[in-house]
Amino acid sequence: MRIRMLRESLSLTQKQMAEQVKVSIGTIRAIETGDGFTGDYLLGIAHFFGMELSELVDYMAEIPDELELRERMETYHTAYQSNIDDLLHAPPHLKHLITSRLAKSEFMEEPRRVKDIMKYIRFQYDLRYTSSALSQALINAVKAGILQRVKVGFKNYGYQVVAKAMPEPPPEELP
Repeated sequence: MRIRMLRESLSLTQKQMAEQVKVSIGTIRAIETGDGFTGDYLLGIAHFFGMELSELVDYMAEIPDELELRERMETYHTAYQSNIDDLLHAPPHLKHLITSRLAKSEFMEEPRRVKDIMKYIRFQYDLRYTSSALSQALINAVKAGILQRVKVGFKNYGYQVVAKAMPEPPPEELP
């Protein structure tokens, strides 16, 4: 659902969003799955994301990228003097960083060692994680089928995006 995609693009948990919107985690879960909600909740979520209700529920509208969404939220919340700075500027969880940024980057198309991934994250996103935390998150991404582990030397392994299979062309019809 659109709200979940917006939340995940900011690397927010359901709990973090629920705290900001002042609803329960169960309410956020129900809204994201379409199991039930009221307009009041949707209005609060729309304001949280710095958008109009009509824009929030327009499923044909494009989801803004992370930077654009953060800028919109910052502008909106600054204008209304609400404080979400800590939330907007918090580093993303490693799982989200890997799935939403690294796995979509050209950098991960080649096998990369943990130390190289750490340098890339530090340079590209100005974020720092311990090598053990990053290693565990990469292993979890392998288990989830997002990345694959590849031997890149005698004792070294690298991680790269799982190659997507090319779709087979449709069989030609016989005359």
